Amino acid sequence: MGLAVLAAGTFPPQALFTFDPPFNLSSVEFRSVKGSLVPTGAGQGLRLQTSHDQDWPGITLKAPNAEGERLADGI
Repeated sequence: MGLAVLAAGTFPPQALFTFDPPFNLSSVEFRSVKGSLVPTGAGQGLRLQTSHDQDWPGITLKAPNAEGERLADGI
């Protein structure tokens, strides 16, 4: 399962993150959020459970490579 960002009619859908192996859950930075990998019909998904320990709970998904390579569309 991937996370896709869509712009209506501008760019084709593109998966930014894949949660299938070898995805490592410990690579995600969680802030007042509990995360777990769950099976889906298309692979693995990322389930998030938020709490109210912080004003702005969230996660940070790091770039899939060391250089933080930009998407082919130049975004």
